[in-house]
Amino acid sequence: MDLIQINKEVTETTEEMLTLEYIQEYILKCHNPELLKRDEQPNANIIYHIFSDGEITEEKGGWAFGNRSMRTVKDNIVPNNYVPLFPIRRGYNDSYGCAMVTLEDAFIIRELLSKYHLFNK
Repeated sequence: MDLIQINKEVTETTEEMLTLEYIQEYILKCHNPELLKRDEQPNANIIYHIFSDGEITEEKGGWAFGNRSMRTVKDNIVPNNYVPLFPIRRGYNDSYGCAMVTLEDAFIIRELLSKYHLFNK
């Protein structure tokens, strides 16, 4: 999926369609722990996470997953108010939600969160 498709996906989502339930359904549809391939080399299996504040990170997959640092791809863009929408909890006291997704889906989810937040300030 390219940036044109990502923009189309987000711009075709109207304010009436854009509910927390819609966003959660999209997150759960995209969340895919099978993206992690433990038998692959770490650099051949990059894992992306989208967090409940809109931050996108990447980290090495394969056997190194969870043993290396995460690198921020895009900084947070919304307050961390959307934890319940996400299937994984991370951070101190599970204070952040996240999902394991493709980079393209991470950008779509990030934009949906941003758009929802703007509509509901």
